[in-house]
Amino acid sequence: MIVSNYHPTDASSPHHYLRDPLFLLCLTAGLLAFVVQSGELGTSDTTHRLQTTHWLWTSEPQVFPYEYPEFGLHGRGGRLYSWYGIGQSLLMLPADIVGTWISHWPIFAEYEDDPSVRGIVVSSSTNILVTVLTALIAFRLLVQLRFSVRESVAGVLALLFCTTHLHYTQNMMENNSILLLTLTDSHFNTNGCAPTTAALFSSAPRRWD
Repeated sequence: MIVSNYHPTDASSPHHYLRDPLFLLCLTAGLLAFVVQSGELGTSDTTHRLQTTHWLWTSEPQVFPYEYPEFGLHGRGGRLYSWYGIGQSLLMLPADIVGTWISHWPIFAEYEDDPSVRGIVVSSSTNILVTVLTALIAFRLLVQLRFSVRESVAGVLALLFCTTHLHYTQNMMENNSILLLTLTDSHFNTNGCAPTTAALFSSAPRRWD
């Protein structure tokens, strides 16, 4: 098991979060994801995956008849099914439920523009969540690999701003989700412990070393 050089600060201080590099890093990640959002899903792939999400909890089909044969496969009972995996569709499920509810608010009754209210909620909330979690887990992994706190922060910022992660934050495909899962697996395998929420957040708040 790799021992972290990242140590807790006094959590009783009212301003300790403003001195916590992990908190500031996650805040930066969240703001970055928020700023670059257009509200659009980005690609037809994601649009189809969101339709699968909607199918999970409504009576709508996975694939509309007019989309076949360009998209979709016939499956059990002759129904049309998407040919994508269901992972990203499950990730978008909570946001889709909330976004559908918000889209029926009276204030949006006459809103018919593209992107839709549901699409804006799903794209923005999901991308922000994935980006913040990626920053968190990447930082912890770098610290576990004995990089200093400053080096770990620099590495995460480089990942967020200087790689295709930024592109996929704006254009929501499954690439960033796959990266998050890969980093999470690496983190817990390196740490030699089971992946639990307590283990993930147990090191916050912290201080610069």
